[in-house]
Amino acid sequence: MSLRPALILPLLAALPGLAADDLSEKALSILDRRCFECHSHSAGKNKGGLIMDAAQGLATGGDTGAAVVPGEPDRSLFIERIVSTNPD
Repeated sequence: MSLRPALILPLLAALPGLAADDLSEKALSILDRRCFECHSHSAGKNKGGLIMDAAQGLATGGDTGAAVVPGEPDRSLFIERIVSTNPD
């Protein structure tokens, strides 16, 4: 199953300063720049056991648990990583 921006838009909506019109563009930009290089089928990598270019990969997560917890952005590692200042 391919990742659809609608899967992560509700999570990104929890971030301050993002207008609804910008969510899809920003979501894809974040994924392209920060995630898919190490967590995608196309890159042939699954750092930490996580694949992010498939909905099942986000729901199942990797070594540290589910990346996305629907309806609970505070428990979603995906959001934690986006707002983190850790360069890795």
